Amino acid sequence: MGATVTAIDAVDKNIKIASIHAASDPTSASIEYCCATAEGLVKEKRLFDAVISLEVIEHVANPLEFCESLSALTIPNGATVISTINRSMRAYATAIVAAEYILRWLPRGTHEWSKLVTPEELVLMLQKASVSVEEMAGFVYNPLSGEWSLSDDISVNYIAFGVKKGEASSTNDREANLS
Repeated sequence: MGATVTAIDAVDKNIKIASIHAASDPTSASIEYCCATAEGLVKEKRLFDAVISLEVIEHVANPLEFCESLSALTIPNGATVISTINRSMRAYATAIVAAEYILRWLPRGTHEWSKLVTPEELVLMLQKASVSVEEMAGFVYNPLSGEWSLSDDISVNYIAFGVKKGEASSTNDREANLS
């Protein structure tokens, strides 16, 4: 679609696997892959029109600082998108017990209950990081079709779309607007 895409992961092995996979498809061959963290890109003063973090926040040590890093990487009025797992009993049963222990879709211990983030907590953290959540949706898996779809049900997996607040106008601009 013409976008310049930078994909990051803190694990070098993941970057190498993604690069190999992307090279086999001409539509993704131009993606820049970097072994890096959001915090590292902030130090480099990188800025993006949209920052997308999928299934990461539940693995970081400090989710609020992570949200602040994502915001720092987003241009004013740019998009911030985060997906994660809700800290609910239904999510525990499906995302941890079923996915890790019964179906073995993920290695056991991939998710820690205490690190999961509720939608309300995510909204508050993003607000503190100057990102206004505009939309939220759930993900629902259909075992018969093997496909995921969006839903109003945010009790297990969910995704949030937010917009970084624009830069405040200068004092002179505010004074001119008041005159």
